[in-house]
Amino acid sequence: MKRPPKVPDIESELAGADLGDERLRRRLARIASMVATAPADSFPQLAGTDGELEGVYRFLSNERVTPEKILDPHIGAAHTRAAGRDVLVLHDTTAFTFRQGSRVGLGHLHRTSRQGKSGFYGHFSFATTADGTRRPVGVVGLRTFVRTGDPLTKAVTGHRRFKRANKESARWPEAAIQTSRASPNSIHVMDREADSYDTYRLLKEAGVRFVIRARTGWERKGESGGVRGTFPALAKKTPIRLKRTGELSRRAPGKVDVLHKAHPSRKERTADLLVYATPLQMNCPHHYARGESAYRGPLVVNVVYVEEPNPPPGQEPVSWMLVTNEPIETQGQVETVVDHYRRAMDNRGVLQSSQDRVRLREAPTRELRRAQERARRVQRHRVAPAAAQDRVSRYAFGACGSCRYRSSVTAAPISEAAGPSARPRS
Repeated sequence: MKRPPKVPDIESELAGADLGDERLRRRLARIASMVATAPADSFPQLAGTDGELEGVYRFLSNERVTPEKILDPHIGAAHTRAAGRDVLVLHDTTAFTFRQGSRVGLGHLHRTSRQGKSGFYGHFSFATTADGTRRPVGVVGLRTFVRTGDPLTKAVTGHRRFKRANKESARWPEAAIQTSRASPNSIHVMDREADSYDTYRLLKEAGVRFVIRARTGWERKGESGGVRGTFPALAKKTPIRLKRTGELSRRAPGKVDVLHKAHPSRKERTADLLVYATPLQMNCPHHYARGESAYRGPLVVNVVYVEEPNPPPGQEPVSWMLVTNEPIETQGQVETVVDHYRRAMDNRGVLQSSQDRVRLREAPTRELRRAQERARRVQRHRVAPAAAQDRVSRYAFGACGSCRYRSSVTAAPISEAAGPSARPRS
């Protein structure tokens, strides 16, 4: 019995895709319908037959098929659904890792080293309703980028680090500004990687609404009423605005020292939280282009600081800080800012619910079986067995190897961003 699609009307959502050929548009609708049935399954599992699987790979290998052409009708429909209402736009970046084979067009995934796996990054903007229902509106933006330049080192600091061209951090304000042009009522929620003076400055200048989690361990200095200090210290000098109880999930010890330090292990527990909220003045970092007036001057932002005053013995206290330009004058407005971030983080599962379970490309069963049959035939007749075995190895472990990636999004953007040589051959 055929399973009903979990995403309704997916074919009509993509009906306007301009791929230059009606056959390609029908194939796109067919693939989208299959993926909607079971988003976590691989293409061989979804296709069911070798012929259908070959059709999927031929579609992804077609030069006329691009991520922009596939997503354009969906993004337009998402902005239409968002019209006239407040929506939360969650921004997040996912690494696409290629584990086997040699592919052109990929880069290193480590910021400070060329060692390790190769791949590329996808920066997604996903919209949901802001009324508490957390109903998905759709993907409203996608950008891909590859690290091909020299890795950053600790020697690149201060003014040199800020002035370098093509900074990866620019993706956060650029994606938010572009989305806000089509959906002015959107509220953009970002995690700690977006925490920078330049991001806040660009978003405020463009009139974009934002809620960004800041790094509490970073000694960011500010001012309030002529008093200088760190943001958490200044916020805690104001009256308590809100008390809440939160359920904390268990966190296993991290396998990487850096991740374990940032996210220490903890037991599942209930935490009593205090919430402070106050406007603060964010000073311009001293290394920001001293001769350019565009980067000078403090920014006035609203800060919401959440802290667990009495953690259990042996447990790190919960503390996190939000920087926003949303109003915080009343208790209800402070609750709204906290809820915006909480709901957006709950919806991260939409983008990452199937991490490490989806395969873009598995061994091409039809072609592999043909190559194996050729090898057996050649072996029987004792004609050039080495060449035939080389053909089997190339199909099984070479350019047609598998790649795994950390997201449950559709695979069409991957083929385009990875370059022509990374596309599956049919």
